[in-house]
Amino acid sequence: MFLFISLFLIRYKHKFYLKILIINFFIGFLKVLKCIENCYFNVIEVKEEVMKIYLVVRLPILK
Repeated sequence: MFLFISLFLIRYKHKFYLKILIINFFIGFLKVLKCIENCYFNVIEVKEEVMKIYLVVRLPILK
């Protein structure tokens, strides 16, 4: 639906609507980047927690 409206607006090249479209696209792009950033940091945190658990479980066995 959004894509159809976007193509419609671009086809008729209303400058005002085109500006709104560009702003909306930019906001959507920033939201995607923020999501990717959050996912990346969550993965790092999970890896750190797994390493802590691994060390806690592994060290007594080594001694």
